[in-house]
Parts: sequence; C-alpha cells; structure tokens
Amino acid sequence: MRAWVAGILIGALGVGCAADGPTGLVLAVRSDLSIPDEMNEILVQARDARGAKLFENRFPLQGPGSVSLPGKLGLQTGEGLSGAIEIDVIGRRGTRPAVLKAMRIDLPAGSVREVAVELNRDCLGVLCPQSLTCVAGRCETATFPHAPTPEGPPCNCFSLFPACVGARWAYDELREGVKVEQFKQWSFATYTQIGDPRHGKQSTKAFLQVRPSALDFSHKWISSREKPHRVLFWEKEDQFTRDLVPRLTTFFVPAKVRLNEGLDAAAGNPQEERYQQFDSLPDGVEVRIDCLDLWNVISLDEVKTLPKSNFPDRYARANVVCHRRVGTVLGVHPPEMGDMYKESDKIFCFVRGVGKVYERSFKPAASEEVLVDFNNPGRCALPE
Repeated sequence: MRAWVAGILIGALGVGCAADGPTGLVLAVRSDLSIPDEMNEILVQARDARGAKLFENRFPLQGPGSVSLPGKLGLQTGEGLSGAIEIDVIGRRGTRPAVLKAMRIDLPAGSVREVAVELNRDCLGVLCPQSLTCVAGRCETATFPHAPTPEGPPCNCFSLFPACVGARWAYDELREGVKVEQFKQWSFATYTQIGDPRHGKQSTKAFLQVRPSALDFSHKWISSREKPHRVLFWEKEDQFTRDLVPRLTTFFVPAKVRLNEGLDAAAGNPQEERYQQFDSLPDGVEVRIDCLDLWNVISLDEVKTLPKSNFPDRYARANVVCHRRVGTVLGVHPPEMGDMYKESDKIFCFVRGVGKVYERSFKPAASEEVLVDFNNPGRCALPE
C-alpha cells in the first residue's frame, strides 16, 4: 500500500534559555513510498551546531508500537530548545537507508516550529554530500527552507552523454545473459565544487553522479570540457556501504577520460590516456596506481551483443557510437598491493541525446548493462 506519514515530534533535544512558552520541533513527514515494502522505519537524528549528538530515535512503520498512518503526533515539551540544529530524517527498509532528508534549522526559544519533510520516490537512493540534501531528485542546500544549488551547464541534446542536473538513467545488469538481482541507476544530483583539498580537487567544478544499488552507494564527480570537442572526465569517486559508511575514496590525477566525443582512433591506432589513480582507504592507507587507457572507435558490427530490440536500426545506425577502452596497470605503489588491480577491457555504446545505452565488460569480469529507462530534463527528443 501507499501511505502518508504525518507529524512526528522531536521533543526535548537539549536545553536552551528560558522563554515564555515551550520550545519544540514538529516534523511533518510525508512519503509516497510503499509502506512497508519500500520503507518500514524512520530514523531521526539531531545534532547541535558543533555536531554533538542531541537525539536519535526510531519510528517503526509496521508491527508493535508503529506510527499510526495516517495521523499526526503533536507533542510539546516544557524543556527549552533554541538555536541552530541539524536534523537527519532517514527512511529505511530494515537497516538499509532508502531516502534521506538533512536539514539545518534555526529554532527560536519559546516557540514550537513545524517543518514539512518529504521522503519521496524521486529521492530514493540519492545520497547528497555534506551540507546538501535531496529535494525532488536534486541536491540542494540543507538549510531550511531549502535553496537550489547552481544548475550548472545545460543539457546538450546533441551530445553522446547529455549531462545536466536532474538527468537520470537506469540499467539492467546481466551476467552471462541473465539479469542479476542488483539494479543500477544513477543521476546527476548537483553541479558544484568538489571541495576536497586532496590531490588538487578543492575548487574543481563537477557534476555529482549518485548511484545506489542493492549492495552499496557511490558518488562520482564528473567534469567536462567543451572545446575543441566535448570530453567528460572522472575526477573523484566515493564508495559507501549500504549503511552509508565510507569504504573507499578514489582520486584520478589529473583526471580519467569517461567519454571523448572527438575520438576517431581506429582499432589499430588507439588513443592513449595516462593518469594516476589514488585509492584512499578509511584507515589512512593510500595506494597509487599508474594507469594507461587505450581508446578506439568500433563499429556496430563488432558489438554483436547490442540489444537490437531496444535500439532499432532506424536510428541505431545513425546515432549509436561505440568506444572500446582497454585499461592497463603500469605500476602499483606499494607493490604488495599489485594483486588488487587487473587489466580491464570494456565496450561502451552511446546514443545522441540519450547517453550510455549499453556497456559490456570482458575483463576483469564478464558483465553487461542495458539501458531500460532515462529522463533528461533538457527534453532531448529521440531521433525519428
């Protein structure tokens, strides 16, 4: 069933200055997710302006002691609370976060403030960086009321990869032709500075690509260069466990090519791209990998597994472009970590105005990804 969660009150989070009336905060939470199939619990966490924990509570949406739906819980506390506080409202399925809303709220002493919180489908799996929160599928400022972040470059409807804030793609993932359980979907949630001082990425402006799966979450920071032809670069990647615990941060220096729309290299004369990859682990260990990627354009006849039913010949021949990337590891430092890094061999196929429609990996493991859905806010029309 679909349900609306309403009116969760956060009571005595802390003590502030005395005032004429009680000080409190009501979170009026709504969701269009299916209860309990997609969300069966709400976790609420609160911190003061210094980040010190004030409050944490779980509100079950099914079973004994569950929040009544629909309904509104309205409680006021005699305890004082005032000043700036940070609230995380996390819709979960079991222990796995499904949708998260972060807010910075100024709560005047002697008042009870009600704040609307939406845990909706368009933010499902969209994990935003610190100081931002998901609003209608995009990462906006966490300060309430939320304000949009800069839109960044507009969608280029003639591009092989029309990257812009709000664009989304979803893929079926296959092993030996059989669809696997884990899904893959990703979207561009914002365009901003990366803000990480390591490896010179502090002021680099890039799209934030968020990708949830059944197993984990990841952020990929993708920058672009428009002239003399359009090139997309990977700058940084952050990987998290399903419980949002940081697992690995990767930097590409100066950057790793994701797509070169000016590529015209034939199979016998590939284009070389050299870069360094730095894998930073939570325990402080950092591994440097010296990398060489060889890129070339391949014909559709060479991509025999491209699903013809998804991309009919009436526009596939004119608008599908396929690239092959063979990645070689030139060196690993420290050397004892070398067994972790293997040669890669992948094919990527793109459709103008759509993006990546197909990917096939030969190494290090065989797999395929097939586009099943996409949404481009630039409203790029498919070719006739």
